[in-house]
Formats: sequence, structure tokens, C-alpha cells
Amino acid sequence: MAGHQQSSQFANGQGMVVQHERTKQRGGRGLRVLQHNCVKGKQAVEVLLEMAIQKEVDIVMIQEPTMGRGSTARHDSFRWIKEEVGKPARCWTAVNKASGCRVTELREKTKESGNCAQVLQVIREGDEPLTLVNVYDQTSRGGGERLAWQAEWGSIMRAPRVVIAGDMNAHSERWNPHTKKRVNARFWEGLVEEHELVIWNSGEGMRAGPGTEKTSIIDLTLSSPAVALNWCLLQEKATGSDHEVIMWEVLGGKGGKPGKTVTGWDISGWEGRGKEEEERKKAEEKARRAEDMFRQLMGDTRLDDESTKEQISGMADRLRAAMTETLDRHVVQK
Repeated sequence: MAGHQQSSQFANGQGMVVQHERTKQRGGRGLRVLQHNCVKGKQAVEVLLEMAIQKEVDIVMIQEPTMGRGSTARHDSFRWIKEEVGKPARCWTAVNKASGCRVTELREKTKESGNCAQVLQVIREGDEPLTLVNVYDQTSRGGGERLAWQAEWGSIMRAPRVVIAGDMNAHSERWNPHTKKRVNARFWEGLVEEHELVIWNSGEGMRAGPGTEKTSIIDLTLSSPAVALNWCLLQEKATGSDHEVIMWEVLGGKGGKPGKTVTGWDISGWEGRGKEEEERKKAEEKARRAEDMFRQLMGDTRLDDESTKEQISGMADRLRAAMTETLDRHVVQK
């Protein structure tokens, strides 16, 4: 903990500020975040925070953190941003004291949402400000409108860099090519359409454990077009929840600190030959998902003898972009 300075917590006119200072950021990398629905399990919260320490995560966005109201969860490495004492526990955010981040909760933007949404402004030295929105979308008010929808989304989305993460409890082909149903999706589909949000989910199922619908995708990560993420599931990590743990890192930032030089992609995970049947099926499924994404990104690829030079050049650009996007989302960079 060398170089760690005094941390402080104080209130201002916009909400609760949790400020953590450190002489240097972690290795010059982007903001790293875990998101997870802990299904009201105290043990799941504890396991998740230990996982965050191991993976040097800066911020942990939790949905359904615990049973009851006003829980007194503690962890020496984190400070909490959560509801007032006595209010239902639906969204909590934990900020790593070693993160180098200043995090401000903008409570006036969620005063009608019944703790089903948190809006956080995150500032790191050298980065442009980032708005994070932690969402648990299930609880409704009397008229049937979900409480999470009551946040001031028009105001929230005016920020230039926004990431929305949480359990939306909504089914749509827009983010799940495997679903045959459309349930509670209208609001989120509309938000994605209106603000041209990027859906970072890879098409992998988000549920784990016996008796769950393995292809279900209700935990989403959405961002404004100005934000790029490195997104993945931590499927090998179990917390006791029946939701998968999601990890993502924000790429780039003001000043454009040099990132990792990519020399290629490791696609060995797609190779099924020589593997046991279960592993072979997993490899084939990974390859199939990548192919589906590539085809979706490419769209109409028809060219003929009358195609112009500009059309051919444009197709080449689309091909390059689709290949890069597919590989970045589905395999590990080298």
C-alpha cells in the first residue's frame, strides 16, 4: 500500500462523493469493473469482492446485494455507495480504495427509482469523465412502470461517455439471438435505439447453476458510442449466485495513453479436434457464436462485375472492421 494517501468521504450538492487518492494509477490501464447479481447472498458479495481484489478491479457494481434493509456489509479494501439506511437494497457499488478514482453519486437523477438505479460520475487522472449507471430492473410501482425506468434517463444520456450495467430482467433478440420471446424489453430496446447504444454482451448465456435457463441473457452492459470496452464473462469463477460474473475494462481515454499492441488473436479455443467431447462442443459453440456475429456485422456482401471501385473498397473496410470486432469480442488478443 506504499503511496496510499488519506481517503475521504463527503457530501456535496450533487450527491455523495467518495474520493480515493493514490500517487499512481494501476499500470496505466483503463478503468476495470465487475458487475454481478448476487441474488441477495451475503456470501456471494464477499466472494465477489475478493475476486475484485485478485483481478485489481476498481469498481464493483452489484445488483440484489443482500436480504433486508440497510445491511452493514464491510470490506477493508472498499468503500460503499448504497441506499440510505432502512431502504430496500437493490443496487450497491463498491469503490476500491486503491483505484485512484473520484466517484460521485448523482442522486438527484434517481430520486424516483426506488434504489433500482445508481448514477455515478467517475473521474480518473488522465481520463475523460465517465458516467456509470448501475441498474436492477424488476420492481414496479403501482401502475406497472418499472422503478428503474423512472430515473432521469434524458439527462443521464446527455453525458458524452456512459456505461449502463446491471440486471435488466428483459428478454429480446436484440441482445440474445437464442431467445424466442420478448419480455419487458420495450424500455431498453427504446433506449438502445434512441441513443445508438452499443450492446457489449457476446451472446453467451448469463445464468449458471442447476435449474436455470443457460441461454438467458438478462444482465446487460450497454455504452454510448464514444466508449469502447474489453468485455468478458468470468465463467470459471463461482460466487454462489445463479448469475455469471461480468468483467469489463474501459479502453482509451483523454490523452490516449498507449494501450496494448495487438499482434494477433489466439483462436485455439475454437479448435475442437483432439479434445474430449464436452470440450469439443464448447469449442464448436465458441466458433459458431463468432461466425454468427461476423455474419451479422457484415450484412449484405454481394458484389458483381459492375461493382465500382468505391463499393469494393467499402466492402474491404467492412470486412476488416467486422473481423476485428468479432475477434476482439470472442478471443484473447496476443
